Amino acid sequence: EESFQLQKAPAITGPQSGAESWPHLKVDFLQPENRRDAKKRKPTDPNYDPRTVYIPEDFLNKQTPAMRQWWVLKSAHFDCVLFFKVGKFYELYNMDAVTGVNELGISYMRGEWAHSGFPEIAYGRFAGILVEKGYK
Repeated sequence: EESFQLQKAPAITGPQSGAESWPHLKVDFLQPENRRDAKKRKPTDPNYDPRTVYIPEDFLNKQTPAMRQWWVLKSAHFDCVLFFKVGKFYELYNMDAVTGVNELGISYMRGEWAHSGFPEIAYGRFAGILVEKGYK
């Protein structure tokens, strides 16, 4: 059995380090007053499903293929932390990356959008930690 010891990378400084600066916090369709579920229902609708979120097609069309796939998955599972498999790593994006950094002690990767991740061998441990803390 392989053993793996995750070491925290040096903290990224600059605009990436401040949670208030992440672009996903400024996306119009995620603002509380604009939020809709996947079926475009407002939170005031009795059938509103807070587990989903509507992602506009024009936004999706501006994404890379991988990020489009992530947003489509996130739309259907907005209440879950998505571990997105990329090669031998699991990557977390946007609000999930912030959760990963805050709850798992992993570091942000460089870039404009919030992004963090870990090697696949740590999957069971990190998934378990989040479940124990009440995340899906």
